[in-house]
Amino acid sequence: MKRKLLFIITLTVLITSAWLFAAGIYRIPVYQTSRPSGPDAFGKFHYRGAIHVHSIYSWDSRQTIESIRAKALKNNLDFVIVTDHNDIRSRGQEGEKDGLLIMSGAEFSAPYGHFLALGVTRALDSNERTYGDYFDKSHKAGGLNILAHPFIGRNAWKALEMDGFDGVEMINMKIVFEQVFFTRPWLIIPAALSYIVNPGYTFLLIYEQPSKAMEFLDKTRKKMLITCGTDDHGFPQSGFLMSQCVNHVLTREPMDGDFRHDYRIILDSIRRGENFIAIDGFARADEFSFLCESDKDGARLLKLTMAGVEWAEKAGAKVFQKGVLIGTCGDLSRECGIRLQYSGAARVEVDLEVPALLHGSQKVSWINAMLCGE
Repeated sequence: MKRKLLFIITLTVLITSAWLFAAGIYRIPVYQTSRPSGPDAFGKFHYRGAIHVHSIYSWDSRQTIESIRAKALKNNLDFVIVTDHNDIRSRGQEGEKDGLLIMSGAEFSAPYGHFLALGVTRALDSNERTYGDYFDKSHKAGGLNILAHPFIGRNAWKALEMDGFDGVEMINMKIVFEQVFFTRPWLIIPAALSYIVNPGYTFLLIYEQPSKAMEFLDKTRKKMLITCGTDDHGFPQSGFLMSQCVNHVLTREPMDGDFRHDYRIILDSIRRGENFIAIDGFARADEFSFLCESDKDGARLLKLTMAGVEWAEKAGAKVFQKGVLIGTCGDLSRECGIRLQYSGAARVEVDLEVPALLHGSQKVSWINAMLCGE
Protein backbone atom coordinates (compact mmCIF):
# COMPACT_ATOMS: atom_id res chain seq x y z
CA MET A 1 0.00 0.00 0.00
CA LYS A 2 2.81 2.39 0.90
CA ARG A 3 4.65 1.56 -2.32
CA LYS A 4 1.55 2.19 -4.37
CA LEU A 5 0.98 5.55 -2.66
CA LEU A 6 4.63 6.48 -3.14
CA PHE A 7 4.40 5.54 -6.81
CA ILE A 8 1.29 7.70 -7.29
CA ILE A 9 2.92 10.65 -5.53
CA THR A 10 6.13 10.29 -7.55
CA LEU A 11 4.22 10.02 -10.83
CA THR A 12 2.11 13.08 -9.95
CA VAL A 13 5.21 15.12 -9.13
CA LEU A 14 6.91 14.09 -12.39
CA ILE A 15 3.85 14.88 -14.53
CA THR A 16 3.31 18.21 -12.77
CA SER A 17 6.98 19.12 -13.13
CA ALA A 18 6.98 18.25 -16.83
CA TRP A 19 3.81 20.26 -17.41
CA LEU A 20 5.19 23.27 -15.51
CA PHE A 21 8.43 23.07 -17.48
CA ALA A 22 6.51 23.07 -20.76
CA ALA A 23 4.27 25.92 -19.60
CA GLY A 24 7.29 27.87 -18.41
CA ILE A 25 9.03 27.81 -21.79
CA TYR A 26 5.85 28.43 -23.82
CA ARG A 27 6.41 31.66 -25.74
CA ILE A 28 3.98 34.46 -24.85
CA PRO A 29 3.18 36.52 -26.84
CA VAL A 30 3.48 33.76 -29.40
CA TYR A 31 4.02 36.24 -32.23
CA GLN A 32 5.42 39.76 -32.20
CA THR A 33 5.12 42.68 -34.59
CA SER A 34 6.98 45.96 -34.79
CA ARG A 35 5.14 49.14 -33.85
CA PRO A 36 4.18 51.13 -36.99
CA SER A 37 6.30 54.29 -37.07
CA GLY A 38 3.82 56.19 -39.22
CA PRO A 39 0.45 55.78 -40.91
CA ASP A 40 -0.58 52.26 -41.84
CA ALA A 41 -1.65 50.90 -45.22
CA PHE A 42 -4.94 52.79 -44.95
CA GLY A 43 -3.40 56.05 -43.73
CA LYS A 44 -4.38 55.56 -40.08
CA PHE A 45 -2.29 55.98 -36.95
CA HIS A 46 -2.29 53.14 -34.44
CA TYR A 47 -2.41 53.55 -30.64
CA ARG A 48 -2.73 51.02 -27.81
CA GLY A 49 -4.42 51.62 -24.48
CA ALA A 50 -6.08 50.39 -21.31
CA ILE A 51 -9.66 51.32 -20.44
CA HIS A 52 -11.38 50.74 -17.07
CA VAL A 53 -8.53 51.18 -14.60
CA HIS A 54 -9.02 52.08 -10.92
CA SER A 55 -6.86 54.35 -8.78
CA ILE A 56 -6.73 55.39 -5.12
CA TYR A 57 -9.90 57.41 -5.75
CA SER A 58 -11.81 54.11 -5.79
CA TRP A 59 -12.53 52.60 -2.39
CA ASP A 60 -11.27 49.17 -3.52
CA SER A 61 -7.98 50.25 -5.12
CA ARG A 62 -4.64 51.31 -3.68
CA GLN A 63 -2.73 52.20 -6.82
CA THR A 64 -1.68 55.77 -7.52
CA ILE A 65 -1.84 57.44 -10.92
CA GLU A 66 1.95 57.26 -11.02
CA SER A 67 1.94 53.50 -10.44
CA ILE A 68 -0.66 53.15 -13.21
CA ARG A 69 1.58 55.23 -15.46
CA ALA A 70 4.59 53.02 -14.71
CA LYS A 71 2.67 49.82 -15.52
CA ALA A 72 1.29 51.30 -18.74
CA LEU A 73 4.73 52.41 -19.93
CA LYS A 74 6.15 48.98 -19.12
CA ASN A 75 3.50 47.50 -21.43
CA ASN A 76 4.14 49.99 -24.25
CA LEU A 77 0.71 51.60 -24.02
CA ASP A 78 -0.07 55.01 -25.47
CA PHE A 79 -3.08 55.92 -23.33
CA VAL A 80 -4.94 54.92 -20.17
CA ILE A 81 -8.50 55.89 -19.25
CA VAL A 82 -8.90 55.86 -15.44
CA THR A 83 -12.49 55.11 -14.36
CA ASP A 84 -12.93 55.28 -10.61
CA HIS A 85 -16.13 54.27 -8.83
CA ASN A 86 -18.57 57.23 -8.91
CA ASP A 87 -15.58 59.60 -8.74
CA ILE A 88 -13.69 61.79 -11.21
CA ARG A 89 -10.93 63.17 -8.99
CA SER A 90 -8.42 61.53 -11.33
CA ARG A 91 -9.16 64.43 -13.71
CA GLY A 92 -6.79 66.48 -11.58
CA GLN A 93 -3.95 64.20 -12.70
CA GLU A 94 -4.78 63.98 -16.39
CA GLY A 95 -1.95 64.79 -18.73
CA GLU A 96 0.71 63.50 -21.07
CA LYS A 97 4.17 62.45 -19.97
CA ASP A 98 6.83 60.17 -21.48
CA GLY A 99 4.56 59.51 -24.44
CA LEU A 100 1.68 58.24 -22.28
CA LEU A 101 -1.70 59.97 -22.24
CA ILE A 102 -3.62 59.72 -18.94
CA MET A 103 -7.34 60.36 -19.41
CA SER A 104 -10.17 60.34 -16.90
CA GLY A 105 -13.69 58.99 -16.77
CA ALA A 106 -15.80 57.20 -14.17
CA GLU A 107 -17.49 53.90 -13.43
CA PHE A 108 -20.97 54.79 -12.27
CA SER A 109 -23.19 52.46 -10.25
CA ALA A 110 -26.77 52.37 -11.55
CA PRO A 111 -29.82 50.25 -10.63
CA TYR A 112 -29.18 47.70 -13.40
CA GLY A 113 -25.40 47.46 -13.05
CA HIS A 114 -22.30 49.56 -13.70
CA PHE A 115 -21.40 51.70 -16.70
CA LEU A 116 -18.25 53.51 -17.74
CA ALA A 117 -18.54 57.17 -18.68
CA LEU A 118 -15.43 57.89 -20.75
CA GLY A 119 -14.51 61.57 -20.81
CA VAL A 120 -17.25 62.64 -18.39
CA THR A 121 -16.53 66.04 -16.82
CA ARG A 122 -18.49 65.68 -13.57
CA ALA A 123 -19.54 62.90 -11.23
CA LEU A 124 -23.21 61.97 -11.11
CA ASP A 125 -24.51 61.95 -7.55
CA SER A 126 -26.46 59.05 -6.06
CA ASN A 127 -29.85 60.54 -6.97
CA GLU A 128 -28.80 61.16 -10.56
CA ARG A 129 -27.62 57.57 -10.84
CA THR A 130 -30.85 56.13 -9.46
CA TYR A 131 -33.37 57.21 -12.06
CA GLY A 132 -33.71 56.28 -15.71
CA ASP A 133 -32.08 59.33 -17.32
CA TYR A 134 -28.55 58.71 -16.01
CA PHE A 135 -27.25 57.89 -19.50
CA ASP A 136 -28.60 61.22 -20.74
CA LYS A 137 -27.04 63.08 -17.81
CA SER A 138 -23.71 61.42 -18.53
CA HIS A 139 -23.96 62.40 -22.21
CA LYS A 140 -24.62 66.01 -21.27
CA ALA A 141 -21.50 65.93 -19.09
CA GLY A 142 -19.43 64.72 -22.05
CA GLY A 143 -19.55 61.01 -21.22
CA LEU A 144 -19.39 58.15 -23.69
CA ASN A 145 -21.43 55.42 -21.99
CA ILE A 146 -20.04 51.87 -22.08
CA LEU A 147 -21.70 49.10 -20.06
CA ALA A 148 -19.11 47.59 -17.70
CA HIS A 149 -18.84 43.78 -17.55
CA PRO A 150 -22.46 43.53 -18.80
CA PHE A 151 -22.64 39.83 -19.64
CA ILE A 152 -21.05 37.88 -16.79
CA GLY A 153 -20.20 38.36 -13.12
CA ARG A 154 -22.19 39.49 -10.13
CA ASN A 155 -22.65 43.01 -11.55
CA ALA A 156 -23.77 42.00 -15.04
CA TRP A 157 -26.14 44.54 -16.63
CA LYS A 158 -29.75 43.51 -16.05
CA ALA A 159 -31.53 45.55 -18.74
CA LEU A 160 -29.72 45.19 -22.04
CA GLU A 161 -32.87 46.24 -23.88
CA MET A 162 -32.49 49.81 -22.54
CA ASP A 163 -31.56 52.75 -24.74
CA GLY A 164 -28.98 55.40 -23.97
CA PHE A 165 -25.72 53.49 -23.75
CA ASP A 166 -23.18 53.73 -26.57
CA GLY A 167 -21.36 50.45 -26.26
CA VAL A 168 -20.40 47.42 -24.22
CA GLU A 169 -17.29 46.12 -22.56
CA MET A 170 -16.90 42.95 -24.58
CA ILE A 171 -14.14 41.48 -22.41
CA ASN A 172 -13.36 42.28 -18.77
CA MET A 173 -10.03 40.87 -17.64
CA LYS A 174 -10.83 40.77 -13.93
CA ILE A 175 -14.12 38.95 -14.54
CA VAL A 176 -12.45 36.41 -16.85
CA PHE A 177 -10.19 35.33 -13.99
CA GLU A 178 -12.95 35.41 -11.37
CA GLN A 179 -15.32 33.28 -13.44
CA VAL A 180 -12.91 30.34 -13.42
CA PHE A 181 -13.82 29.77 -9.76
CA PHE A 182 -17.53 29.49 -10.60
CA THR A 183 -17.65 27.88 -14.04
CA ARG A 184 -14.47 25.76 -14.38
CA PRO A 185 -13.09 25.06 -10.90
CA TRP A 186 -10.99 22.17 -12.23
CA LEU A 187 -8.73 24.80 -13.83
CA ILE A 188 -7.98 26.62 -10.58
CA ILE A 189 -4.94 24.55 -9.57
CA PRO A 190 -3.39 24.33 -13.09
CA ALA A 191 -3.96 28.08 -13.56
CA ALA A 192 -2.43 28.95 -10.18
CA LEU A 193 0.62 26.77 -10.84
CA SER A 194 1.19 28.04 -14.39
CA TYR A 195 0.80 31.65 -13.23
CA ILE A 196 3.95 31.20 -11.15
CA VAL A 197 6.06 30.23 -14.16
CA ASN A 198 4.23 31.92 -17.05
CA PRO A 199 1.29 34.30 -16.33
CA GLY A 200 0.59 34.75 -20.03
CA TYR A 201 0.09 31.05 -20.58
CA THR A 202 -2.37 31.06 -17.67
CA PHE A 203 -4.60 33.44 -19.57
CA LEU A 204 -4.35 31.28 -22.69
CA LEU A 205 -5.34 28.30 -20.54
CA ILE A 206 -8.49 29.88 -19.09
CA TYR A 207 -9.64 32.23 -21.88
CA GLU A 208 -12.87 31.57 -23.75
CA GLN A 209 -14.32 33.64 -26.57
CA PRO A 210 -16.93 36.16 -25.35
CA SER A 211 -19.90 34.25 -26.75
CA LYS A 212 -22.59 36.14 -24.79
CA ALA A 213 -21.23 39.45 -26.05
CA MET A 214 -21.13 38.13 -29.61
CA GLU A 215 -24.74 36.96 -29.35
CA PHE A 216 -25.85 40.36 -28.07
CA LEU A 217 -23.96 42.26 -30.76
CA ASP A 218 -25.45 40.07 -33.49
CA LYS A 219 -28.97 40.78 -32.26
CA THR A 220 -28.75 44.53 -31.68
CA ARG A 221 -29.80 46.90 -34.43
CA LYS A 222 -28.12 49.94 -32.88
CA LYS A 223 -24.65 51.28 -33.53
CA MET A 224 -22.64 49.62 -30.78
CA LEU A 225 -19.10 50.38 -29.65
CA ILE A 226 -16.95 47.76 -27.97
CA THR A 227 -14.06 48.02 -25.54
CA CYS A 228 -11.85 45.74 -23.48
CA GLY A 229 -11.84 46.39 -19.74
CA THR A 230 -8.70 45.89 -17.72
CA ASP A 231 -10.62 46.51 -14.48
CA ASP A 232 -7.24 46.83 -12.80
CA HIS A 233 -7.37 47.56 -9.06
CA GLY A 234 -3.66 47.16 -8.45
CA PHE A 235 -3.31 43.39 -8.48
CA PRO A 236 -1.36 41.75 -10.04
CA GLN A 237 1.20 44.48 -9.36
CA SER A 238 3.18 43.54 -12.48
CA GLY A 239 0.66 45.20 -14.78
CA PHE A 240 -0.18 41.77 -16.16
CA LEU A 241 -3.83 42.64 -16.85
CA MET A 242 -2.77 45.61 -19.00
CA SER A 243 -0.57 43.38 -21.14
CA GLN A 244 -3.30 40.94 -22.14
CA CYS A 245 -6.46 42.46 -23.62
CA VAL A 246 -5.64 45.80 -25.28
CA ASN A 247 -7.77 48.54 -26.83
CA HIS A 248 -6.41 49.49 -30.25
CA VAL A 249 -7.49 52.87 -31.59
CA LEU A 250 -6.94 53.96 -35.19
CA THR A 251 -6.87 57.74 -35.56
CA ARG A 252 -7.01 59.98 -38.60
CA GLU A 253 -4.18 62.18 -37.37
CA PRO A 254 -1.20 61.41 -35.14
CA MET A 255 -0.84 62.17 -31.47
CA ASP A 256 1.48 65.17 -31.11
CA GLY A 257 2.07 65.48 -27.34
CA ASP A 258 -0.54 68.21 -26.84
CA PHE A 259 -2.92 66.90 -24.17
CA ARG A 260 -6.13 68.49 -25.48
CA HIS A 261 -5.43 67.40 -29.05
CA ASP A 262 -4.50 63.83 -28.15
CA TYR A 263 -7.39 63.48 -25.69
CA ARG A 264 -9.78 64.55 -28.44
CA ILE A 265 -8.50 62.25 -31.19
CA ILE A 266 -8.48 59.16 -28.95
CA LEU A 267 -11.99 59.75 -27.61
CA ASP A 268 -13.41 60.79 -31.00
CA SER A 269 -11.97 57.70 -32.68
CA ILE A 270 -13.57 55.43 -30.07
CA ARG A 271 -16.84 57.35 -30.47
CA ARG A 272 -16.77 56.72 -34.24
CA GLY A 273 -16.00 53.04 -33.74
CA GLU A 274 -12.53 53.28 -35.26
CA ASN A 275 -11.11 50.82 -32.76
CA PHE A 276 -10.81 47.12 -32.06
CA ILE A 277 -9.84 44.94 -29.12
CA ALA A 278 -7.16 42.26 -29.22
CA ILE A 279 -5.60 39.73 -26.90
CA ASP A 280 -2.09 41.09 -27.29
CA GLY A 281 -1.01 38.55 -24.69
CA PHE A 282 -1.38 35.92 -27.43
CA ALA A 283 0.08 37.99 -30.28
CA ARG A 284 0.67 41.68 -30.86
CA ALA A 285 -2.04 43.16 -33.09
CA ASP A 286 -0.21 46.41 -33.88
CA GLU A 287 -0.37 45.93 -37.65
CA PHE A 288 -3.97 44.82 -38.02
CA SER A 289 -5.94 47.53 -39.81
CA PHE A 290 -9.24 48.14 -41.56
CA LEU A 291 -10.97 50.58 -43.87
CA CYS A 292 -14.65 51.13 -44.59
CA GLU A 293 -15.43 52.69 -47.95
CA SER A 294 -17.95 52.65 -50.79
CA ASP A 295 -17.10 50.83 -54.00
CA LYS A 296 -17.88 52.08 -57.51
CA ASP A 297 -21.42 50.64 -57.29
CA GLY A 298 -22.11 52.50 -54.06
CA ALA A 299 -22.02 49.38 -51.88
CA ARG A 300 -20.12 49.52 -48.60
CA LEU A 301 -16.86 47.64 -48.58
CA LEU A 302 -14.85 46.52 -45.54
CA LYS A 303 -11.12 46.02 -46.10
CA LEU A 304 -8.94 44.11 -43.65
CA THR A 305 -5.20 43.52 -43.70
CA MET A 306 -2.03 42.59 -41.85
CA ALA A 307 0.04 42.71 -45.03
CA GLY A 308 3.77 42.57 -44.45
CA VAL A 309 3.57 40.57 -41.20
CA GLU A 310 5.36 37.27 -41.72
CA TRP A 311 2.96 35.18 -39.62
CA ALA A 312 -0.26 36.88 -40.84
CA GLU A 313 -1.32 33.77 -42.77
CA LYS A 314 -2.08 32.21 -39.40
CA ALA A 315 -4.81 34.79 -38.81
CA GLY A 316 -8.23 34.48 -40.42
CA ALA A 317 -11.24 36.79 -40.14
CA LYS A 318 -14.97 36.13 -40.18
CA VAL A 319 -17.42 38.98 -40.85
CA PHE A 320 -21.00 38.88 -39.58
CA GLN A 321 -24.04 41.09 -40.05
CA LYS A 322 -27.33 40.45 -38.26
CA GLY A 323 -25.82 37.22 -36.99
CA VAL A 324 -25.20 35.97 -40.53
CA LEU A 325 -21.72 35.11 -41.78
CA ILE A 326 -21.31 37.30 -44.88
CA GLY A 327 -17.66 36.69 -45.68
CA THR A 328 -14.30 35.34 -44.59
CA CYS A 329 -10.65 36.25 -44.98
CA GLY A 330 -8.68 33.06 -44.64
CA ASP A 331 -5.29 34.74 -44.81
CA LEU A 332 -4.67 38.29 -43.58
CA SER A 333 -1.19 38.45 -45.10
CA ARG A 334 -2.97 40.03 -48.08
CA GLU A 335 -5.58 42.79 -48.15
CA CYS A 336 -9.06 41.30 -48.05
CA GLY A 337 -12.26 43.06 -49.12
CA ILE A 338 -15.78 42.04 -48.12
CA ARG A 339 -18.91 43.72 -49.45
CA LEU A 340 -21.40 44.40 -46.66
CA GLN A 341 -24.90 43.11 -47.30
CA TYR A 342 -26.92 45.09 -44.77
CA SER A 343 -27.01 48.54 -43.21
CA GLY A 344 -25.37 49.00 -39.84
CA ALA A 345 -22.09 47.73 -38.47
CA ALA A 346 -20.33 44.47 -39.18
CA ARG A 347 -18.96 42.27 -36.41
CA VAL A 348 -15.45 41.08 -37.16
CA GLU A 349 -13.88 38.14 -35.36
CA VAL A 350 -10.27 37.15 -36.03
CA ASP A 351 -9.01 33.72 -34.99
CA LEU A 352 -5.32 32.96 -34.66
CA GLU A 353 -3.57 29.62 -34.94
CA VAL A 354 -0.96 29.18 -32.19
CA PRO A 355 1.12 26.18 -31.11
CA ALA A 356 -0.48 23.97 -28.47
CA LEU A 357 1.48 23.43 -25.27
CA LEU A 358 2.74 19.91 -26.05
CA HIS A 359 1.80 19.02 -29.62
CA GLY A 360 0.05 20.44 -32.66
CA SER A 361 -1.76 23.75 -32.70
CA GLN A 362 -4.94 25.41 -31.51
CA LYS A 363 -7.11 28.30 -32.64
CA VAL A 364 -7.81 31.15 -30.28
CA SER A 365 -10.21 34.07 -30.50
CA TRP A 366 -7.81 36.99 -30.95
CA ILE A 367 -9.37 40.19 -32.34
CA ASN A 368 -12.93 41.49 -32.06
CA ALA A 369 -14.38 44.61 -33.65
CA MET A 370 -17.62 46.32 -34.66
CA LEU A 371 -16.80 48.14 -37.89
CA CYS A 372 -18.46 50.34 -40.48
CA GLY A 373 -21.17 51.57 -38.12
CA GLU A 374 -23.40 54.42 -39.21
